[in-house]
Amino acid sequence: MCGIAGIISHTYQIDPKRIMAMSESIKHRGPDGKWEWYQDDLRVGLAYRRLAIMDKEAFNQNPFIWQNKYVVLFNGEIYNHQELRKQLEPKGFRFQTKSDVEVIPPLYQLYGTSMAEHMEGMFAIAIWDIENKTLFAVRDRFGEKPFYYALDKNEFVFASEMKSIIAGGLTKEWNGSMLFDYLVYNVVEDAQDAHKTFYNKIFRLPPAHWLLLKDGAIREGEYWTLNNAVTYGGKLEDAVKTFSGLFDYSVASMLKADKTIGFSVSGGLDSSAVYTQALKYWQNDALPNTFTVRVHENKFDEGPYVNTLLNHYSANHHEVWVNEDLILQKLPQILYHQEEPISDLTVLAQWMLMEKVSEKKVNVLLDGQGADETLAGYNYFYEVLLKQLGAQSWRKMIMANRAFFEKQGKYYPIRMRMAGDIYFPGILNQLGRLKRRYLSPVYFSFLNRDFLHTYKHNDTPFPVFNDVNQLLHYRTARYGLHKLLRYADRNSMAHGIEVRFPFLNHKLVEFIFTLPLEFKLHDGWTKFILRMMMDKQLPSSITWRINKLGYHVPSDKWLEHPRVKEMIRESKRKMAQSGIVRFNDRAHPRDLAIFISSHFL
Repeated sequence: MCGIAGIISHTYQIDPKRIMAMSESIKHRGPDGKWEWYQDDLRVGLAYRRLAIMDKEAFNQNPFIWQNKYVVLFNGEIYNHQELRKQLEPKGFRFQTKSDVEVIPPLYQLYGTSMAEHMEGMFAIAIWDIENKTLFAVRDRFGEKPFYYALDKNEFVFASEMKSIIAGGLTKEWNGSMLFDYLVYNVVEDAQDAHKTFYNKIFRLPPAHWLLLKDGAIREGEYWTLNNAVTYGGKLEDAVKTFSGLFDYSVASMLKADKTIGFSVSGGLDSSAVYTQALKYWQNDALPNTFTVRVHENKFDEGPYVNTLLNHYSANHHEVWVNEDLILQKLPQILYHQEEPISDLTVLAQWMLMEKVSEKKVNVLLDGQGADETLAGYNYFYEVLLKQLGAQSWRKMIMANRAFFEKQGKYYPIRMRMAGDIYFPGILNQLGRLKRRYLSPVYFSFLNRDFLHTYKHNDTPFPVFNDVNQLLHYRTARYGLHKLLRYADRNSMAHGIEVRFPFLNHKLVEFIFTLPLEFKLHDGWTKFILRMMMDKQLPSSITWRINKLGYHVPSDKWLEHPRVKEMIRESKRKMAQSGIVRFNDRAHPRDLAIFISSHFL
């Protein structure tokens, strides 16, 4: 796990001070080593910061230059690199270390832009071809590892984080359209164009994409797509066995490291499943380190569930308690590392978890992220299920809602809008567009008139879904999972920690998307196949748990703290002076978004 950066100039020599500044800005990503490399004519400068997880001595002091042909910058882990070595050795390739980075150049030489199809893992890779003067970059399938770039007529600049590009000399400039959508709708990414960031002129390489830079022009492609066609025709018990085998393989592959491994356990099903399966392959005599976040409000506290898990399976457990002091003391630092706005304050709790992990000298953390997006773990998937069934028969919808009531103790509210979505899909969005254009709804009232006039015609960023599989695909491949992975990457790398996500092995996810819907949402239960897999391995209070918390925090209460309220008031003044909002002392539902946005202006 590392930080990478570079400049490819089309017209002039690069000042090495720019490369050093870019490297310095991301030093937190690689505390174990650094280097810079320059082509003889100073038209290419590359920087690398290393966090050594596998084969700690390999390539620590020098750039990985393969046969004087490729210069390789690598951020991430390739979990199947040992299998790839066995495939590459009969083709004549030889390896000097145990490091996964060594398989990258042979794969690129053999397969070119499709090289990542052969890799399992999380990665952002840049390869400079010295002879052909081309830069190839590729990103993992789900976007676990970041890659940002800026391009103009003079140069191509890239880095693991946007702050590095800005340190290289790019002027920071807000994207007003993205800011508008965040302030109004609380969206932090553009689901229609994954290249966009909150800064003009800085773009992200989308997940599962590659780019090739040659002579100042970019060519881009997608090497993997997630197919959401249901093709599995077997029985549930057989699907559980296959699911279990794929999940076990994923967990085992992520337990390989030369440094200390720990586990994030929230008390929920997903993280508990990761920890339980990992114990099957645990080879260290010492108990695994586990970490959780605690809050003093019982409504949000996961402690009792974590205790249930650890009464069942032992661990060397660590807790971190959080409160509103996070906002007062940590928020500026957290937002500096996040680089873009955040949608809620759970990101702050995750930051404190990483701080505790770092304090305990744990370098790799396994986490349950990804199961909710692929297995329909959120209750709002039930709303779409009800609409999907309602289009077939109102009786089916009512029966499904009754099953939801039996598990959740409440009916899912069936609103008139649901009927509109079922029988007139898209009409309500069209009406909303007209309303925003001619009437300026009340939820726009906090915005500056000129700012509002500029962006009020933006389409709403929320598509309407009447099919659960389409929504699952959207949340996994378009919007939802990506922002959570960004939060995790920045929070963990700020502390020199590598986070791994067993639920995001692409073969496991591909299998999940072949399954019929009733294997995911069944008789009022979410993530049904996962619950079935863990039924006899975890206490039933976790396996068949109804309420879902994660690392949620009492945001509303925290925002009522007098000092926090004063900070919000000052941020409103700042945003008003910038011509974005209207200053008003009264509380507003978007106060948190205004407060967070002000840190980036």
